[in-house]
Amino acid sequence: MVEFWGTWCPPCRQSIPHLTKIQKKFSGDVTVIGISGEEIPVVEEFVRAMGSVMDCRVAIDRSNLSSAVYMSAFSVRGIPHAFIVHKGKIV
Repeated sequence: MVEFWGTWCPPCRQSIPHLTKIQKKFSGDVTVIGISGEEIPVVEEFVRAMGSVMDCRVAIDRSNLSSAVYMSAFSVRGIPHAFIVHKGKIV
């Protein structure tokens, strides 16, 4: 599961505990990756402050290339937005 999010986004903050629950419940079968386009120090501090509430992988894409591929392909404009990827394909 890939979710695009931002530290400044209240709905994104609300989704984080749910993503952590999914990661824990389906550990071994599902990998949750949150992708932010923000600066590394901003994201690192946010993740640190969230503690165990945010227990999934976090990636930073300052170039927003990932966002362009996923979001643009499906005409999605807002975050948070999650995609399920199975065997290399967005399902």
